[in-house]
This record gives sequence, C-alpha cells and structure tokens, in this order.
Amino acid sequence: MPKELTDEEIQVFRERLCESFKRLFAEKGYAAVTMRAMAEDIGCSPMTPYRYFKDKDEIFAAARAAGFRKLSKLITDATKGINEVVEKTRLASVTYINFALREPELYRLMYTNLQPDTTAYPELEEEVARARQVLTNLAEEVPQVRDSLMRPAAVAQTFWAALHGIIQIHLTNGFDESTSFDEIVAILMSLLTAGGRALFHIPMPDEEST
Repeated sequence: MPKELTDEEIQVFRERLCESFKRLFAEKGYAAVTMRAMAEDIGCSPMTPYRYFKDKDEIFAAARAAGFRKLSKLITDATKGINEVVEKTRLASVTYINFALREPELYRLMYTNLQPDTTAYPELEEEVARARQVLTNLAEEVPQVRDSLMRPAAVAQTFWAALHGIIQIHLTNGFDESTSFDEIVAILMSLLTAGGRALFHIPMPDEEST
C-alpha cells in the first residue's frame, strides 16, 4: 500500500516533476518529454508521476504557472514601497528582463505556443492573469494614465510587448552581433521613460516639488 503523503511532500514532488519537464524541454524539445522520461530523470518508477498529474500536458501547464507566479512575485517585491511612478516602471522593467536572462529555459516555456488552450488548466489561467494584472496595476497607479483615454490594461500590454519583443529576439540570437543587448536595453528604457512622460504629461520629480 503506497505511503500516505503530506501536502508538503506532494508539493515538493510536483515541483521536481515541473523542473524535470523544464530541463528536458530545453534539452530535447516537447516531443521528447514523456512521463517515462521524467520518471527516469528524477529516479522514480514510470507510474509514479501519474499519482501527481494526469498527463504530461498537466505538468507542462503547472511548470508554466510556476514561472508566471515567480515573475509576478519578483516584480511585486522589486516595486514595493516605490512611489515615483517612472522609477517604479524602470524597476519592473529591469526585474522582468533580468528574470528572462537568468532563466531563459523557463521564460521560453512560459511563452511557448505549444499549449495554446489554457482554459483546461485553471492554475495556469490564474497565474497568467495575475502576471498581467501586476503590470496593469503599475499603469493604474499613474494618475495621468487613468485620466487619459487609454485603458491601463492596454498601456500595460504595450509596455510588456516592448520588453518581451527584445527578449525574444535576444534569446534567438536575432540581434546584430555588433550591438550589445545591454545597449539595446538602455535605449529601450530611455524610449519608454521619455515617451511615457511625454505621452501622459508626467512631470519630472523635481518639477513636481516646485
């Protein structure tokens, strides 16, 4: 008779399977990731993973959900207690980019198009929505954005698209070799900062105090 596992033990093993999926996905691609391959990777019997997940797509969704949950927490923690909106946006941007650079395999997994229908996975749906809301909240905190005709959610998605775009190109080695990624990030941050201030008439901090 199988040992009765605690909630903590179940969670730890589920996380091991998610890590295995991420690792095998990065090394061999989606088709090569099977329940048997993950079992061999973490050293358990072929049937053990089925005690925790229905199939590999459920593990896939859980691994992606964990990535979005981690990203949301990193951005929330990095911007906590920061009142100046442009600095808060800069910190969110830097945190987002650094996350993608530190964990490129996880980032690719999160934004893959191999699992287009997420409605069957409530945890993934929730974490994707949470990540979007974190960025929308930043936009909603800016009075000038709230007072404009632009929806904060659309502003946040545009902001995300700019960050995601350069990361995707960088991760696929799409930029010209003569241009460093740091240089591209610096230019993008300048454009986002100056453009955001101009578009929404956000004063500089020293102008607000005069």
